[in-house]
Amino acid sequence: MRLFRPVFGESPTSPGHPLTSTIVFLTAKRFQNNPMLRLYRMAFEGVNEVVISCNDHLDQSPDSAGTFVPAPKFYWGYFQKLFSTRSGRSDSGMVDAMIKSFCAACFVLDYAWANLRQLIRVYPAVKGKRVCHVVAVDGDLLLAAYLLSRLTRAKFVYSVYEIWPDQIAVATRLQAAARWVMVRIEALYCHRTDRILTVSKTWTRYIRRRYGLSPDKFFEVAVCPDVVQTKAEDLNTRSVLKLHYHGVFMLSRGLDELIKSFDGLRGAELYLRGFGPDEASLREMVDQLSLTDRVFFLPPVPLTELVVSGRDYDVGIILAKRDTANGRMCTGFKCFEYLNSGLMLLAPSSWPLRDFLRENPCGTTYGWPDADALRQRIEFLIKNVSGVMAMKAASRMAAKEFNSVEQARVLRAAFDA
Repeated sequence: MRLFRPVFGESPTSPGHPLTSTIVFLTAKRFQNNPMLRLYRMAFEGVNEVVISCNDHLDQSPDSAGTFVPAPKFYWGYFQKLFSTRSGRSDSGMVDAMIKSFCAACFVLDYAWANLRQLIRVYPAVKGKRVCHVVAVDGDLLLAAYLLSRLTRAKFVYSVYEIWPDQIAVATRLQAAARWVMVRIEALYCHRTDRILTVSKTWTRYIRRRYGLSPDKFFEVAVCPDVVQTKAEDLNTRSVLKLHYHGVFMLSRGLDELIKSFDGLRGAELYLRGFGPDEASLREMVDQLSLTDRVFFLPPVPLTELVVSGRDYDVGIILAKRDTANGRMCTGFKCFEYLNSGLMLLAPSSWPLRDFLRENPCGTTYGWPDADALRQRIEFLIKNVSGVMAMKAASRMAAKEFNSVEQARVLRAAFDA
């Protein structure tokens, strides 16, 4: 984990003068795989100095320019491996409460220690600068962002693009204890923020009602890729419907159900682009089901090439399971990446995506990852290719609003408000 500090030229509002204000983004995410961080940096390029704390390896520089400072990591994952116990294990109420309290205390100590070390790393890089905003991207570094905003007298901003306490289904006592603490940490700092950024109005309603917050704090900024020139021939009717998924290969996302849905299915091909811990299992499944003529694995491409590489397909698939609030609130970077590739969306029935597709008729939902439900929906699309092409055209229309240029403008307005 390290600090990335690019300084972008001179302010266009005051030619000939150096940049006079700094915006700090703190996150435990990687810069290279995070469209949000790229959008944030691009939005303020040439206007503010931008400091981004990110979790990239030492041999994978986020950019050719910048200063890198080592930063601490969290140890909660190691603790989980050592002391993992099932939530459903039968113990007396007192013993169960003691175990959960102990786990919660360990999480708090790890969280506080990591955040304080992060603050110690970041503060010297901004000391003496006029910091105007400190942004916590996700909840991992909320404490560090809050303390830094107080030290620099800057505005404190929380950027929400996933339900931080509900990223995984609770299966162990440790996870239950961690979630209990995370909800309270998020609630505490949500009430102390000057602004909260979300990806849609649906997310705003959810967070606002969950913590009893004022609607005046919220601004919606969709995380979108760069504008890409589209081709007219992409809307031509194809003899075989091409479905595309890009992302991390994880069974927990429902990729196994997606592959199974192609068993006995004709008239469509599935292209899976990415990498991940379950790639070998997925490839084995394709071989066992004899789907090598319909399901294809593609090598990953850099984030900046995702939109261009997706233009050769018809349908972009988004996967999420409903076993967590994060799944039920799925929007995903893929939604806007597929839009800008000119693809129709095949999406889960998450609240934000259902609302989005009501306002933008560029796709349909299939419920939740289930082989039969997915197969039925794909068969319907095969029989209605003209409808698919109409939705691809609607995606291109929606991309005129949901691209990095337009959303950067919305982001700057939110910071200026």
